[in-house]
Amino acid sequence: MPSQDENAEGITLNFGEMEARLSILHEIASEKRTQFQARLRNFQRLGIPANVSTGRGKSVHYSPGQVVEMALALELTQLGLLPERVVQVFQLNKFPIAQGVAMAARAIMEKGGFLPDRERVDQNMTVATGSQWVTHDEEDDPMSMFLFFDPTALASLTDIPEKYEDQASATFFYGGPGIVRENIVRWTAGPHTRRLSLINVTALLWSLIVRTKPERQQQFCKEVETWADELQREHLTETVEGAVEEDMLVLDSPEKIIEHAETLKGLKGLPKPVAEALVERVRRIVETGEVPGPGAGLTGKPIANMSGPEFVEEMIGRLTMSGLPEFLARGAVEASTRNKAKQEKQVTPKKRRRKDGDR
Repeated sequence: MPSQDENAEGITLNFGEMEARLSILHEIASEKRTQFQARLRNFQRLGIPANVSTGRGKSVHYSPGQVVEMALALELTQLGLLPERVVQVFQLNKFPIAQGVAMAARAIMEKGGFLPDRERVDQNMTVATGSQWVTHDEEDDPMSMFLFFDPTALASLTDIPEKYEDQASATFFYGGPGIVRENIVRWTAGPHTRRLSLINVTALLWSLIVRTKPERQQQFCKEVETWADELQREHLTETVEGAVEEDMLVLDSPEKIIEHAETLKGLKGLPKPVAEALVERVRRIVETGEVPGPGAGLTGKPIANMSGPEFVEEMIGRLTMSGLPEFLARGAVEASTRNKAKQEKQVTPKKRRRKDGDR
């Protein structure tokens, strides 16, 4: 009899199937499975995953997105957060979770997953250890998408939670490998955030599907992407509704976006440069009736026609849209501009010396 995972209408897993995947992922000992199941049920009582209908005598099934949500909850637990704090972090960070999960799912769909290495004894082994592991070109792999935050596991011993936003939530965001690699020193160099925990969402998602058929992997990721998009819409609805005193605001047309531009720019979780770029792009579409082409910047203006300062703002906007906080994006672009100018100064004398030598 086929499991719920083989449902052609859409992938669903019952509790046992979800628990089995997660226990393999975390290498839970067979004699500890009952305790592990109790932890999962505790998360469920606290509301993770969200929108799961439970009741006595009622069969419960989980969508791929809900399975990923439970998997992320376990990752946060592994990093020191108690279940109650995990729930709080989830509630306050729908935007970065949705973005990180959606990008991870798209990366796996685009690349088809991680190719098994030629000399690995068990091609389905999820932990890269031992002499069997042979690395290959990173370009062959799906892009790693990270969620990162300061776990502050000692928060319960301080008075900080009573005065400020939970630090694990305040520092919670997402980014790709380039952003993390280029900025990890900057993020942790100040007096406020000395530590940073990273979750590779792409690796986590792949570990959940690596033992299924390629077509099921694609479907699972597609349904995870749909779940993440719904979570993003839920976040937008909640923040817009909370941002205005009138009835719920629905931005369902370009004209509505322009009309409520200031409200959009003030949404929590949506970087202001991204909101401003969205508004300008929509305004251009409404005014001209044309959708900006592939050579257009975020505001619709052709990149080739941009002045130096406009191009800098374009780059900052793109970095921000990829997940980098604005002040970090601005610092990265300014540092890159200074480095380029320095390199050009170093190259110019060399060219001059070559010319002089040719005479």
